[in-house]
Amino acid sequence: MKEIGCAHQGTITQSGDGTTKTMQEQSIFLLLHAAYAFVVVHLGDIKTQHKQGYPEVITCLPEAEMPFEGVKAWILQADTRQLVFFEFEGYANVPEHSHGYPQWGMVIDGKMELTISGKPRICEKGAEYLIPAGAKHSAKFLSRTRVMDFFSEKSRYKPKKSL
Repeated sequence: MKEIGCAHQGTITQSGDGTTKTMQEQSIFLLLHAAYAFVVVHLGDIKTQHKQGYPEVITCLPEAEMPFEGVKAWILQADTRQLVFFEFEGYANVPEHSHGYPQWGMVIDGKMELTISGKPRICEKGAEYLIPAGAKHSAKFLSRTRVMDFFSEKSRYKPKKSL
């Protein structure tokens, strides 16, 4: 990468493919890929003991309050962002909505139809997606699906209230 100047959020670098990223964006990207690799490796090790869903290393995180049927989620909270581990049933749907910040995600396993700005695409295990700030998007789950999403907002989802 080649340094090409400064920006409000930090130094901008240019990669070999001509795209530019701030140092903060690069750090977040590397952190998310490391988290995904960790989850995939550990899920592979645990899969023989844990037949469905996330293992306890994920389900011990605070469970999210979810406004949709057929979904569970666990929140890894940072000061200004959230990483959320979703588990969708094959009948679940997330209705069209938008938010004022970007959202990055990756399918851990399963299959969904993700529509971003009116353009549908099928996402399966290993697929990554970036939803730009303000873009209308929705999802239809075609099988039981686990997804890891990074939200550039501190409180996209709230922990469930204790009974």
